[in-house]
Amino acid sequence: MKFNALSVDFECAILLAQRYSVQPSLKPFCRHRVYWIKGNRPGEGPVGFPMIERLSDNGGMRYRFTPNRSISWPALVRVWLGLVLLTSIVVVGMSLAGAWLVIPFAGLELVAVGAGLWYTARQCSRQEVITFGPSRVRLEKGHEHREQQWDWARPSVRILLEEKRHPWLRERVCVCCNGEEVPLADFLNPRDSRALVTLLESQGFPVRRRSREMASTHF
Repeated sequence: MKFNALSVDFECAILLAQRYSVQPSLKPFCRHRVYWIKGNRPGEGPVGFPMIERLSDNGGMRYRFTPNRSISWPALVRVWLGLVLLTSIVVVGMSLAGAWLVIPFAGLELVAVGAGLWYTARQCSRQEVITFGPSRVRLEKGHEHREQQWDWARPSVRILLEEKRHPWLRERVCVCCNGEEVPLADFLNPRDSRALVTLLESQGFPVRRRSREMASTHF
């Protein structure tokens, strides 16, 4: 018996999603019953959640997409504080030796590292929620709450796959409707991206591939 690797990956993702589909930290947003991972700081929230998670919805099927976040915001803060402690020890030693000019440069270095960690945590807290209804498809993007929203008629939705620019990169997945192209979960890794394409195909949406030479072509 032969098995399709993509279907196996997709089924594993769904099993994980069903396991974690009900968590106390998932709270409804406004009146649309859209679930978001809440946190008080950038990147704070549950770590280790499946990248493709199925959510309960009475009017259709709803999925949430999140980046792969293997470390929490408090852990990143502890890493940065460790760097501050280590740098302070080195700077004090060099200052006692007469090289006090390293103090401002060390401070700038710590600020740059802290800003980089904050930006990374902020990017890893992105979420996208897509709802497949009987006649409509709704896509919502944001961090801890909805910041952008698109709503399309389901029969008009098409899926576009753009050719990857490098063997290590993933294909770009876009939702197309009436000439509008919206990237979908562009933070997923190649494996989760293939599972996403399988999910969209299972919903009956036509999938079309587009090479870089055809980048100016739209539906």
